[in-house]
Amino acid sequence: MYPAARVGAWLRYHAAHCGYTAAMYAAAYVRPEGFGSVGFVADIAPDRTLVSDPIFGSIWVAPEDFFCVIDTEGGATLPGVSPLLIPSPLSTNLIGEQRLAANKAQIITLEALEGGGEFPSGYPLAWEYIRRWREGVAVDWRTVALSAIFARNSIQRSIEEAEMLFRIFGPTIRDALIRGKPPTAKQLQRFKGIAGTRAVRRLQKGKRVGEYSWDDIPAYVSIFEWAPWVADEANASQDYGRSFRDMVAIEWMPRGIGIAKLSFTMMLMGRDAACLDTRMQRYFFGQYEALKADDESFDVAELEALAEQEQEEFYKGIRAKEPERARWMDATKARSTAKGARGATRGALNTYVAMEDRLSETPYFDPDWFMPYAKAQWMLWETLGRTAGTANHSALWEVIDPLIEDIDSGRL
Repeated sequence: MYPAARVGAWLRYHAAHCGYTAAMYAAAYVRPEGFGSVGFVADIAPDRTLVSDPIFGSIWVAPEDFFCVIDTEGGATLPGVSPLLIPSPLSTNLIGEQRLAANKAQIITLEALEGGGEFPSGYPLAWEYIRRWREGVAVDWRTVALSAIFARNSIQRSIEEAEMLFRIFGPTIRDALIRGKPPTAKQLQRFKGIAGTRAVRRLQKGKRVGEYSWDDIPAYVSIFEWAPWVADEANASQDYGRSFRDMVAIEWMPRGIGIAKLSFTMMLMGRDAACLDTRMQRYFFGQYEALKADDESFDVAELEALAEQEQEEFYKGIRAKEPERARWMDATKARSTAKGARGATRGALNTYVAMEDRLSETPYFDPDWFMPYAKAQWMLWETLGRTAGTANHSALWEVIDPLIEDIDSGRL
Protein backbone atom coordinates (compact mmCIF):
# COMPACT_ATOMS: atom_id res chain seq x y z
CA MET A 1 0.00 0.00 0.00
CA TYR A 2 3.04 2.23 0.04
CA PRO A 3 3.60 3.32 -3.59
CA ALA A 4 6.64 1.58 -5.01
CA ALA A 5 7.88 4.69 -6.80
CA ARG A 6 7.74 6.66 -3.58
CA VAL A 7 9.52 3.90 -1.68
CA GLY A 8 12.20 4.01 -4.35
CA ALA A 9 12.65 7.76 -4.13
CA TRP A 10 12.83 7.60 -0.35
CA LEU A 11 15.38 4.80 -0.36
CA ARG A 12 17.50 6.37 -3.09
CA TYR A 13 17.61 9.67 -1.18
CA HIS A 14 18.79 7.96 2.01
CA ALA A 15 21.28 5.85 0.12
CA ALA A 16 22.80 8.99 -1.38
CA HIS A 17 22.85 11.09 1.77
CA CYS A 18 23.12 8.57 4.59
CA GLY A 19 24.91 5.58 3.06
CA TYR A 20 21.90 3.32 3.49
CA THR A 21 21.20 0.40 1.19
CA ALA A 22 17.91 -1.17 0.19
CA ALA A 23 18.70 -4.26 2.26
CA MET A 24 18.52 -2.10 5.39
CA TYR A 25 14.72 -1.91 4.99
CA ALA A 26 12.32 -4.61 6.09
CA ALA A 27 8.98 -4.78 4.30
CA ALA A 28 5.71 -6.25 5.56
CA TYR A 29 3.59 -7.34 2.61
CA VAL A 30 0.73 -9.60 1.56
CA ARG A 31 1.54 -12.61 -0.60
CA PRO A 32 -0.50 -13.72 -3.65
CA GLU A 33 -1.93 -16.55 -1.53
CA GLY A 34 -3.55 -13.95 0.72
CA PHE A 35 -1.40 -14.16 3.87
CA GLY A 36 1.21 -11.75 5.12
CA SER A 37 4.97 -12.12 5.32
CA VAL A 38 8.11 -10.05 5.93
CA GLY A 39 11.30 -9.68 3.88
CA PHE A 40 13.93 -7.15 2.93
CA VAL A 41 13.74 -4.60 0.11
CA ALA A 42 16.11 -5.78 -2.61
CA ASP A 43 15.33 -3.60 -5.62
CA ILE A 44 13.00 -0.84 -6.74
CA ALA A 45 11.12 -0.49 -10.02
CA PRO A 46 8.72 2.30 -11.00
CA ASP A 47 5.62 0.17 -10.37
CA ARG A 48 6.80 -2.61 -8.06
CA THR A 49 9.37 -3.50 -5.42
CA LEU A 50 11.49 -6.63 -5.15
CA VAL A 51 11.33 -8.20 -1.69
CA SER A 52 13.78 -10.88 -0.58
CA ASP A 53 11.78 -13.10 1.77
CA PRO A 54 13.92 -15.50 3.87
CA ILE A 55 11.09 -18.06 3.88
CA PHE A 56 9.53 -17.79 0.43
CA GLY A 57 12.40 -16.35 -1.61
CA SER A 58 12.34 -13.25 -3.82
CA ILE A 59 9.08 -11.80 -5.06
CA TRP A 60 8.03 -8.63 -6.86
CA VAL A 61 5.36 -6.86 -4.78
CA ALA A 62 2.79 -4.40 -6.10
CA PRO A 63 2.32 -1.07 -4.26
CA GLU A 64 -1.13 -1.98 -2.97
CA ASP A 65 0.24 -5.09 -1.26
CA PHE A 66 2.63 -3.31 1.15
CA PHE A 67 1.71 -2.78 4.78
CA CYS A 68 4.81 -0.79 5.73
CA VAL A 69 8.55 -0.42 5.22
CA ILE A 70 10.82 -0.27 8.29
CA ASP A 71 14.32 1.18 8.53
CA THR A 72 16.24 -1.57 10.32
CA GLU A 73 19.03 0.84 11.32
CA GLY A 74 17.04 3.63 12.93
CA GLY A 75 13.69 1.94 13.44
CA ALA A 76 11.71 4.55 11.47
CA THR A 77 8.51 3.19 9.95
CA LEU A 78 7.03 4.36 6.66
CA PRO A 79 3.35 3.94 7.50
CA GLY A 80 1.38 1.79 5.10
CA VAL A 81 -1.64 0.53 7.01
CA SER A 82 -4.69 2.59 6.02
CA PRO A 83 -2.58 5.55 4.84
CA LEU A 84 -4.06 8.74 3.53
CA LEU A 85 -2.86 9.30 -0.02
CA ILE A 86 -2.52 12.87 -1.23
CA PRO A 87 -1.46 14.48 -4.53
CA SER A 88 2.02 14.83 -5.84
CA PRO A 89 3.94 17.87 -4.53
CA LEU A 90 4.22 19.01 -8.14
CA SER A 91 0.47 19.48 -8.47
CA THR A 92 -1.86 22.06 -6.99
CA ASN A 93 -4.98 20.55 -8.53
CA LEU A 94 -6.85 19.34 -5.49
CA ILE A 95 -10.03 17.49 -6.35
CA GLY A 96 -12.48 15.15 -4.66
CA GLU A 97 -12.02 12.05 -2.59
CA GLN A 98 -12.16 8.54 -3.91
CA ARG A 99 -12.32 5.59 -1.56
CA LEU A 100 -10.64 2.35 -2.49
CA ALA A 101 -10.30 -0.98 -0.70
CA ALA A 102 -7.01 -2.85 -0.43
CA ASN A 103 -6.19 -5.67 1.96
CA LYS A 104 -9.48 -4.99 3.77
CA ALA A 105 -8.29 -1.49 4.67
CA GLN A 106 -9.73 1.72 3.28
CA ILE A 107 -7.43 4.22 1.63
CA ILE A 108 -8.50 7.81 1.09
CA THR A 109 -7.02 9.01 -2.18
CA LEU A 110 -6.94 12.42 -3.80
CA GLU A 111 -6.27 12.36 -7.52
CA ALA A 112 -3.83 14.78 -9.14
CA LEU A 113 -4.84 16.02 -12.58
CA GLU A 114 -1.24 16.67 -13.63
CA GLY A 115 -0.31 13.02 -13.21
CA GLY A 116 2.30 13.62 -10.53
CA GLY A 117 1.34 10.50 -8.61
CA GLU A 118 0.40 10.04 -4.98
CA PHE A 119 2.12 9.42 -1.67
CA PRO A 120 0.82 8.60 1.82
CA SER A 121 0.31 11.46 4.23
CA GLY A 122 2.18 11.34 7.51
CA TYR A 123 -0.82 12.81 9.32
CA PRO A 124 -2.44 9.48 10.36
CA LEU A 125 0.72 8.40 12.18
CA ALA A 126 1.20 11.83 13.75
CA TRP A 127 -2.45 11.85 14.80
CA GLU A 128 -1.89 8.69 16.85
CA TYR A 129 0.74 10.55 18.89
CA ILE A 130 -1.34 13.73 19.10
CA ARG A 131 -4.47 11.84 20.13
CA ARG A 132 -2.61 9.98 22.86
CA TRP A 133 -1.34 13.29 24.23
CA ARG A 134 -4.72 14.97 23.81
CA GLU A 135 -6.84 12.22 25.40
CA GLY A 136 -4.47 10.06 27.44
CA VAL A 137 -2.48 12.39 29.70
CA ALA A 138 -2.83 15.86 31.13
CA VAL A 139 -0.98 18.55 29.19
CA ASP A 140 2.44 19.03 30.76
CA TRP A 141 4.38 22.30 30.51
CA ARG A 142 7.51 20.46 29.39
CA THR A 143 5.77 18.88 26.41
CA VAL A 144 4.31 22.29 25.55
CA ALA A 145 7.79 23.86 25.70
CA LEU A 146 9.36 21.18 23.48
CA SER A 147 6.55 21.51 20.92
CA ALA A 148 6.88 25.30 20.81
CA ILE A 149 10.67 25.04 20.44
CA PHE A 150 10.19 22.55 17.60
CA ALA A 151 7.81 25.02 15.94
CA ARG A 152 10.18 27.95 16.45
CA ASN A 153 13.10 25.91 15.09
CA SER A 154 11.23 25.46 11.81
CA ILE A 155 11.04 29.20 11.01
CA GLN A 156 12.91 29.91 7.75
CA ARG A 157 14.44 26.43 7.78
CA SER A 158 13.54 23.46 5.65
CA ILE A 159 11.73 20.83 7.69
CA GLU A 160 14.60 18.43 7.01
CA GLU A 161 17.12 20.78 8.58
CA ALA A 162 14.79 21.69 11.45
CA GLU A 163 14.21 18.04 12.34
CA MET A 164 17.89 17.19 12.03
CA LEU A 165 18.85 19.95 14.48
CA PHE A 166 16.00 19.14 16.87
CA ARG A 167 17.12 15.52 17.07
CA ILE A 168 20.50 16.82 18.24
CA PHE A 169 19.54 19.41 20.85
CA GLY A 170 15.98 18.35 21.72
CA PRO A 171 16.92 15.45 24.06
CA THR A 172 19.32 17.70 25.99
CA ILE A 173 16.61 20.30 26.58
CA ARG A 174 14.09 17.56 27.44
CA ASP A 175 16.38 16.06 30.07
CA ALA A 176 17.05 19.49 31.58
CA LEU A 177 13.31 20.14 31.82
CA ILE A 178 12.75 16.77 33.48
CA ARG A 179 15.27 17.80 36.12
CA GLY A 180 13.27 21.00 36.60
CA LYS A 181 16.09 23.23 35.40
CA PRO A 182 15.33 24.96 32.08
CA PRO A 183 18.60 25.83 30.31
CA THR A 184 19.82 29.41 30.48
CA ALA A 185 20.78 31.41 27.40
CA LYS A 186 24.47 30.78 28.07
CA GLN A 187 23.90 27.05 28.44
CA LEU A 188 21.85 26.90 25.23
CA GLN A 189 24.74 28.46 23.29
CA ARG A 190 26.88 25.42 24.09
CA PHE A 191 24.36 22.74 23.14
CA LYS A 192 25.13 20.62 20.08
CA GLY A 193 22.65 21.50 17.36
CA ILE A 194 22.52 25.11 18.55
CA ALA A 195 26.22 26.00 18.77
CA GLY A 196 27.42 27.20 15.38
CA THR A 197 23.94 27.89 14.01
CA ARG A 198 22.22 31.15 13.23
CA ALA A 199 20.97 31.30 16.85
CA VAL A 200 24.43 31.94 18.29
CA ARG A 201 25.64 34.21 15.49
CA ARG A 202 22.57 36.40 15.84
CA LEU A 203 22.98 36.53 19.61
CA GLN A 204 26.63 37.49 19.32
CA LYS A 205 25.86 40.25 16.83
CA GLY A 206 23.11 41.54 19.09
CA LYS A 207 20.89 42.30 16.11
CA ARG A 208 17.33 41.32 15.30
CA VAL A 209 15.18 41.50 12.18
CA GLY A 210 11.77 42.60 13.42
CA GLU A 211 9.74 40.30 15.65
CA TYR A 212 10.94 37.26 13.72
CA SER A 213 14.58 37.49 14.64
CA TRP A 214 16.69 34.59 13.48
CA ASP A 215 18.18 34.54 16.97
CA ASP A 216 16.49 31.45 18.42
CA ILE A 217 17.94 31.53 21.93
CA PRO A 218 15.87 34.40 23.43
CA ALA A 219 12.81 32.73 21.91
CA TYR A 220 13.60 29.44 23.66
CA VAL A 221 14.13 31.20 27.01
CA SER A 222 10.82 33.03 26.58
CA ILE A 223 9.09 29.72 25.78
CA PHE A 224 10.33 28.23 29.08
CA GLU A 225 8.60 31.10 30.90
CA TRP A 226 5.39 30.83 28.86
CA ALA A 227 4.81 27.07 28.73
CA PRO A 228 3.63 26.53 32.36
CA TRP A 229 0.88 29.13 31.88
CA VAL A 230 -0.31 27.48 28.64
CA ALA A 231 -0.34 24.04 30.27
CA ASP A 232 -2.44 25.36 33.19
CA GLU A 233 -4.89 27.01 30.80
CA ALA A 234 -5.18 23.88 28.65
CA ASN A 235 -5.79 21.59 31.63
CA ALA A 236 -8.46 23.94 32.97
CA SER A 237 -10.27 24.02 29.62
CA GLN A 238 -12.24 21.49 27.61
CA ASP A 239 -11.85 23.66 24.52
CA TYR A 240 -10.08 21.73 21.76
CA GLY A 241 -11.08 24.14 18.99
CA ARG A 242 -9.51 27.21 17.46
CA SER A 243 -10.93 29.47 20.16
CA PHE A 244 -8.34 28.15 22.62
CA ARG A 245 -5.57 29.19 20.22
CA ASP A 246 -7.30 32.55 19.82
CA MET A 247 -7.30 33.12 23.58
CA VAL A 248 -3.60 32.29 23.86
CA ALA A 249 -2.75 34.53 20.89
CA ILE A 250 -4.49 37.52 22.49
CA GLU A 251 -3.25 36.90 26.03
CA TRP A 252 0.39 35.85 25.62
CA MET A 253 2.69 34.73 22.84
CA PRO A 254 6.36 34.15 23.69
CA ARG A 255 9.10 36.12 22.00
CA GLY A 256 9.82 34.98 18.44
CA ILE A 257 6.52 33.11 18.09
CA GLY A 258 3.77 34.58 15.93
CA ILE A 259 0.24 33.35 15.30
CA ALA A 260 1.39 30.82 12.69
CA LYS A 261 3.91 29.03 14.91
CA LEU A 262 1.61 29.37 17.91
CA SER A 263 -0.95 27.54 15.78
CA PHE A 264 1.64 24.88 14.98
CA THR A 265 2.24 24.40 18.71
CA MET A 266 -1.48 24.21 19.45
CA MET A 267 -1.95 21.64 16.68
CA LEU A 268 0.77 19.44 18.18
CA MET A 269 -0.99 19.77 21.57
CA GLY A 270 -4.24 18.47 20.07
CA ARG A 271 -5.98 21.83 19.72
CA ASP A 272 -7.41 22.69 16.33
CA ALA A 273 -5.33 25.35 14.56
CA ALA A 274 -3.45 25.73 11.29
CA CYS A 275 0.10 26.93 10.68
CA LEU A 276 -0.14 28.96 7.47
CA ASP A 277 3.40 28.96 6.14
CA THR A 278 4.81 30.79 3.13
CA ARG A 279 3.72 28.21 0.56
CA MET A 280 0.15 28.14 1.86
CA GLN A 281 0.00 31.92 1.86
CA ARG A 282 1.17 31.97 -1.75
CA TYR A 283 -1.30 29.24 -2.64
CA PHE A 284 -4.23 31.21 -1.26
CA PHE A 285 -2.97 34.45 -2.83
CA GLY A 286 -2.72 32.67 -6.19
CA GLN A 287 1.07 33.01 -6.36
CA TYR A 288 2.14 29.45 -5.64
CA GLU A 289 4.39 27.66 -8.12
CA ALA A 290 5.42 24.07 -7.57
CA LEU A 291 9.16 23.64 -7.14
CA LYS A 292 11.09 20.46 -7.66
CA ALA A 293 12.98 19.01 -4.73
CA ASP A 294 16.73 19.49 -4.89
CA ASP A 295 19.39 17.26 -3.42
CA GLU A 296 20.26 19.41 -0.42
CA SER A 297 23.37 19.25 1.69
CA PHE A 298 22.63 18.95 5.37
CA ASP A 299 25.89 20.51 6.49
CA VAL A 300 24.88 22.80 9.34
CA ALA A 301 27.52 25.44 8.64
CA GLU A 302 26.50 25.66 4.99
CA LEU A 303 22.78 25.79 5.68
CA GLU A 304 23.13 28.39 8.43
CA ALA A 305 25.64 30.68 6.69
CA LEU A 306 23.18 33.33 5.49
CA ALA A 307 24.65 36.82 5.57
CA GLU A 308 22.90 39.76 7.26
CA GLN A 309 22.46 41.46 3.91
CA GLU A 310 20.86 38.37 2.39
CA GLN A 311 18.36 38.18 5.24
CA GLU A 312 17.37 41.81 4.84
CA GLU A 313 17.06 41.40 1.06
CA PHE A 314 14.85 38.36 1.67
CA TYR A 315 12.29 40.49 3.52
CA LYS A 316 12.62 43.38 1.05
CA GLY A 317 11.99 40.92 -1.78
CA ILE A 318 8.62 39.93 -0.33
CA ARG A 319 7.49 43.53 -0.23
CA ALA A 320 8.64 44.24 -3.77
CA LYS A 321 7.36 41.08 -5.46
CA GLU A 322 4.37 40.13 -3.29
CA PRO A 323 2.94 43.34 -1.81
CA GLU A 324 -0.48 41.84 -1.06
CA ARG A 325 0.96 38.96 0.91
CA ALA A 326 3.44 41.31 2.61
CA ARG A 327 0.55 43.45 3.86
CA TRP A 328 -1.17 40.32 5.16
CA MET A 329 2.00 39.23 6.96
CA ASP A 330 2.41 42.66 8.54
CA ALA A 331 -1.21 42.66 9.67
CA THR A 332 -0.95 39.27 11.36
CA LYS A 333 2.26 40.23 13.19
CA ALA A 334 0.68 43.19 14.99
CA ARG A 335 1.10 43.02 18.78
CA SER A 336 -0.88 44.92 21.37
CA THR A 337 0.84 48.06 22.65
CA ALA A 338 -1.20 48.27 25.86
CA LYS A 339 0.85 48.36 29.06
CA GLY A 340 1.73 44.83 30.12
CA ALA A 341 0.24 43.31 26.95
CA ARG A 342 2.03 40.27 25.54
CA GLY A 343 -0.29 39.06 22.78
CA ALA A 344 -1.55 39.85 19.30
CA THR A 345 -4.15 42.47 18.53
CA ARG A 346 -7.70 41.31 17.80
CA GLY A 347 -7.35 42.68 14.27
CA ALA A 348 -4.19 40.65 13.63
CA LEU A 349 -5.90 37.49 14.83
CA ASN A 350 -9.02 38.13 12.74
CA THR A 351 -6.84 38.65 9.65
CA TYR A 352 -5.12 35.32 10.27
CA VAL A 353 -8.37 33.44 10.95
CA ALA A 354 -9.92 34.76 7.72
CA MET A 355 -7.09 33.12 5.76
CA GLU A 356 -7.26 29.99 7.89
CA ASP A 357 -10.98 29.67 7.08
CA ARG A 358 -10.06 29.09 3.44
CA LEU A 359 -8.76 25.63 4.34
CA SER A 360 -12.42 24.60 4.33
CA GLU A 361 -12.30 25.05 0.53
CA THR A 362 -9.75 22.25 0.12
CA PRO A 363 -10.70 18.57 -0.24
CA TYR A 364 -8.64 17.78 2.83
CA PHE A 365 -11.14 19.56 5.07
CA ASP A 366 -13.45 17.25 7.01
CA PRO A 367 -15.83 19.15 9.32
CA ASP A 368 -16.52 15.97 11.28
CA TRP A 369 -12.83 15.37 12.08
CA PHE A 370 -11.53 16.06 15.59
CA MET A 371 -9.29 18.87 14.32
CA PRO A 372 -10.52 19.73 10.80
CA TYR A 373 -8.35 22.79 10.20
CA ALA A 374 -5.20 21.13 11.54
CA LYS A 375 -5.74 18.05 9.36
CA ALA A 376 -6.41 20.10 6.23
CA GLN A 377 -3.37 22.31 6.83
CA TRP A 378 -1.06 19.35 7.51
CA MET A 379 -1.96 17.59 4.28
CA LEU A 380 -1.94 20.76 2.18
CA TRP A 381 1.52 21.56 3.59
CA GLU A 382 2.75 18.10 2.60
CA THR A 383 1.39 18.62 -0.90
CA LEU A 384 2.82 22.10 -1.48
CA GLY A 385 6.19 21.72 0.22
CA ARG A 386 9.27 21.98 -1.99
CA THR A 387 10.61 18.77 -0.50
CA ALA A 388 7.07 17.47 -0.07
CA GLY A 389 6.29 13.91 0.81
CA THR A 390 5.26 11.89 3.79
CA ALA A 391 5.78 14.04 6.88
CA ASN A 392 4.83 13.02 10.39
CA HIS A 393 7.41 15.15 12.29
CA SER A 394 9.03 12.04 13.68
CA ALA A 395 11.86 14.08 15.25
CA LEU A 396 9.41 15.65 17.69
CA TRP A 397 7.83 12.35 18.67
CA GLU A 398 11.23 10.71 19.16
CA VAL A 399 12.18 13.44 21.62
CA ILE A 400 8.85 13.95 23.35
CA ASP A 401 7.45 10.40 23.53
CA PRO A 402 9.77 9.22 26.36
CA LEU A 403 8.60 12.22 28.39
CA ILE A 404 4.93 11.39 27.72
CA GLU A 405 5.65 7.77 28.68
CA ASP A 406 7.03 8.93 32.04
CA ILE A 407 4.07 11.25 32.62
CA ASP A 408 1.56 8.56 31.60
CA SER A 409 3.13 5.97 33.94
CA GLY A 410 3.20 8.34 36.88
CA ARG A 411 7.00 8.44 37.08
CA LEU A 412 6.87 12.23 36.67
